[in-house]
Amino acid sequence: QLDATTAGAPYKHPYLPYTLGFLNYVPSTQLEASEFQKDAYERHANKYWNEFYCKNSRNFFKDRHWLTREFPALKPPTHTNATSPPPTVIALEVGCGVGNTIFPLLRENPSLFYYGLDFSKEAIRLVKDHTEYDESRVKAFVCDITDADAWPADIEPNSVDIATLIFVLSAISPEKMKDAIANLFRVLKPGGLALFRDYAEDDLAQQRLAKKQSKKIGHNFMARGDGTRAYYFPLEEAAHLWAAGGFLVEDNKLALKDEGNTAFKHGERRFVQGRYRKPRR
Repeated sequence: QLDATTAGAPYKHPYLPYTLGFLNYVPSTQLEASEFQKDAYERHANKYWNEFYCKNSRNFFKDRHWLTREFPALKPPTHTNATSPPPTVIALEVGCGVGNTIFPLLRENPSLFYYGLDFSKEAIRLVKDHTEYDESRVKAFVCDITDADAWPADIEPNSVDIATLIFVLSAISPEKMKDAIANLFRVLKPGGLALFRDYAEDDLAQQRLAKKQSKKIGHNFMARGDGTRAYYFPLEEAAHLWAAGGFLVEDNKLALKDEGNTAFKHGERRFVQGRYRKPRR
């Protein structure tokens, strides 16, 4: 029997979310992480990514053979002098993972020399164990990209021609993104390019995380079940972030992809894709 305080209120069984889970339905209400949990996700971010790569090794992400199509600046020179090789292009992969960007590009463009930075020591170990790892063409370092003092001395100020940031800024706290961009600005040459692709707001992966009742750390910022985090960028916010870091915004757009034939089951992936240049003077 209902008492006066519950009369007229809709009935909600305490085990309803679990029962509905067996029917492949999970309520979309997302669980807000406590301040303690938010702090733990930040403090243990390195641990979670190390565990991710220990578990998945090189098997989770595919090689990114689409990069030169989306970013023509990464293509090899079209006109070369037969008597002299093209000049070496110094490239930097910020958040290199296990090399899914670096190694395909090194194969395609012989003029590239790549530095790779990643927070996870296990990811860097896997890069260095790769059969194509050759320090005459690539050097990889464990690095917290938000900490200026953590960057390797090999990467000097104003020394990098082009940088790639593929699904990396989304993995760090939004309040620290400006630090990563400031550190990148410092090492890029005047006129150097930053090429960026990351998750966009309302991406299908974000929708799925919400349905799984993953932990919400902040607006558009979520923790996955394995403790790794993902931020989903509004398009205008991405442009503002790079412009505030001193970059000229040459391109900043949504890239859409239908994932009907994948595990995402008929939905749209949404990415922010941009090209940002350090002013020449």
